[in-house]
Amino acid sequence: MRLLSTAAVVLAASASAAAAQEGKICISTWDLANSYWVNLVNGAQERADELGIELVVNDPSNDVGRQIAAVENFVTVGCGAIIIAAIDPAAMDAPLSEAQAAGVKIIAQSIETPVADVWASADEYDMGHTIGVAAGEWLATNVTDAAEVLVLNNDRIPQMIARKEGIIAGIQEKAPTAKVVAEQGAQSTAEAMAVTESVLQANPGLDAVVAINDSQALGALAAVESSGMPTDAFFVGGIDATPEARTLIDRGSALRASVDNVPFANGREDVDIAVSLIKGETLEYRQVIAVEAYTGK
Repeated sequence: MRLLSTAAVVLAASASAAAAQEGKICISTWDLANSYWVNLVNGAQERADELGIELVVNDPSNDVGRQIAAVENFVTVGCGAIIIAAIDPAAMDAPLSEAQAAGVKIIAQSIETPVADVWASADEYDMGHTIGVAAGEWLATNVTDAAEVLVLNNDRIPQMIARKEGIIAGIQEKAPTAKVVAEQGAQSTAEAMAVTESVLQANPGLDAVVAINDSQALGALAAVESSGMPTDAFFVGGIDATPEARTLIDRGSALRASVDNVPFANGREDVDIAVSLIKGETLEYRQVIAVEAYTGK
């Protein structure tokens, strides 16, 4: 059994070394039903095609078990580098450790993992602060009294707590008299709509909803529009700058801003990072991706 195990490790390491020479790169994100991850993978694919590199794409559909199996398979097929947005970072410790031991380079995308050569991500606090500043600027210009704000969050995920804190800090920076009257969690667009409807009933003077992602923001927008209140006097903001959010912002809806995490450019950069690591170059562990507010064409 020990001999077989040793042989398996040697074979895996040999496969990884061959992949490094051939340039094969593997990528696994959360869910390719999500436009953010689709854009990131598309960016990675474009850059891989330009470099003549094979890109192996896995869609675990938010299933941790499937993502673990994918990483194990990546080693088997001989990937020289793995780009991974871990669904559950702790659960990826063992499979990523085994992959790294086999010579595979690990790029943690967006979510930091226990094992990685590089962590490439926009800063969560910075994303929140960016949309918070946009909201604060709008409130300072358009609301004469102390503005009332609902912040939609998801404190189950540690990274989202940093986004929420950035949102609140950005609002207070630009609209110091604004008051966050509620912080509520929401797991989906439908839940965000229901939460916003409830908060609007309790706080009819609400002026803004700022969310940690566009999925939540779309739910908040639906609630505001269905309430019958004038949308020209309301601010909704999100993060991700999805195509649907951009369209609504461009149309002049109450959804006025979103944070562009530049996923397509991020995917391209991930491939360049992977190539550099495969070549044996030493990179800074933290690769911060800059973000910007999208407020319309």
